[in-house]
Amino acid sequence: MDVKTFREIFVEQVLNTIASDGYTYRSTKQMFVKTEKEHLFEIHVYMYKRNTFIEIETKSFYGNSIIDKELKELGIKDCRKLICGGNLNFICESYFNEVFPEKYSNLIYDFTDDVSLIITKWLGYYTNIIQPFFMDCTNLEVLNQIINGKTDCIGFNICGEVKYLKSYFVGKRAGMKDEELLKLYDEYEEKLKKFNPNYFSDFLKIKNRIKSNLLLTND
Repeated sequence: MDVKTFREIFVEQVLNTIASDGYTYRSTKQMFVKTEKEHLFEIHVYMYKRNTFIEIETKSFYGNSIIDKELKELGIKDCRKLICGGNLNFICESYFNEVFPEKYSNLIYDFTDDVSLIITKWLGYYTNIIQPFFMDCTNLEVLNQIINGKTDCIGFNICGEVKYLKSYFVGKRAGMKDEELLKLYDEYEEKLKKFNPNYFSDFLKIKNRIKSNLLLTND
């Protein structure tokens, strides 16, 4: 079976289940997408044909339009819209602390198997890994833990600049005080300089916002 035919069958049968959750499919980006209020959910499914099987790579990402709007209001327009996520096995093992049951990091459809078997398996991971992770991301306090819980690594953040630029808005919405946020940004400042200094001017816009808020509070 060629990848095009397999993808068409896969997408059709998966949508039969997850369309009721609000997902649609964008073929140009090979992803299932859903928007619910300010929450954006993307499930990217890439397929690669090998000699005797098709490899199915799944990545799930969360974004938030309110945070993106707040960034733009500060004049920061180049930051990616997605916040956090990762590969299926990474979320399973590093977020839920469970052993990923597959032999490989991606799912494998063997040409000798019934297509419905791999689709059923994928839907099981959708129910037990992807959906619970997305639900946690919609909880402000949990999202703050995902983004700011570990300050010494990128973790589930899309990339370093996303972590360092969006962490303020995530933390603020979760109830962190400006004193805590300033301390957090003091720690992130040196890390961003080393990671990608191109975003440092945008970072300072946010840090100056925190300082201004503190001055207003103390007046």
